[in-house]
Amino acid sequence: MVFDSGFGGLCVFSALEKAFSNCRFYYACDRQNLPFGSKSESELKEIAFFNTLKFNAASYDGVIFACNTLSCVAAEGLEEKSGVPVFGVFPKSDLKGKTLLLCTEATAKSKLVKSLDNNYLVYPAPSLAKDVEDNIANLSSCDLSYLPRGDFDNVVLGCTHYIFLKSRLASIYENATFYDGTEGLFCALTARFPTLIFQKNEKTRKNRVLRDHFLGAEKDENYSVFCKYFSN
Repeated sequence: MVFDSGFGGLCVFSALEKAFSNCRFYYACDRQNLPFGSKSESELKEIAFFNTLKFNAASYDGVIFACNTLSCVAAEGLEEKSGVPVFGVFPKSDLKGKTLLLCTEATAKSKLVKSLDNNYLVYPAPSLAKDVEDNIANLSSCDLSYLPRGDFDNVVLGCTHYIFLKSRLASIYENATFYDGTEGLFCALTARFPTLIFQKNEKTRKNRVLRDHFLGAEKDENYSVFCKYFSN
């Protein structure tokens, strides 16, 4: 099961579907509590645990938090508590050169981000995830004018909602290489589940993504957005 606060995790869900053709993924979100990035550590841990119960996570082989905020703040210890393997997407932390990390406020306060080298410029963008969510039908309406400018070697998208804006961000940070956390997630999954078949070149998936592969009250909306942006 792949879980996020809203539409952002669909980027991860799509990447997983393309990368692992012999695995069936399901998508769920908690839009009622969006945005996650402005919440406290205790609130995020409560949200994480509540939703593992709500969506009966124990009936799946694992739970993937397609959310940097939940991954950095609330994933630790949840596997033991919930009884199901838990995976996350994390900001890439070993980059060399001048690096910009765009993330939520909660991610910026996390232990992982606080441990980063001085070559990382950490920039919390409090409203950007919600901006993407509210303007999913017209992403050009999202305001990027306040983001820091500069010549960066790397830009880390520390929120999966930001992946929807990658092409626009690439026009701002023209010389940067972009990272979004999916590479580390793939490594963690294949290490835990050796039978997974990883398709590096993202070959055409064998199983069509259906409406039934989306869970919860938001399933129809999530399915519609998935089809719009990821050409089901």
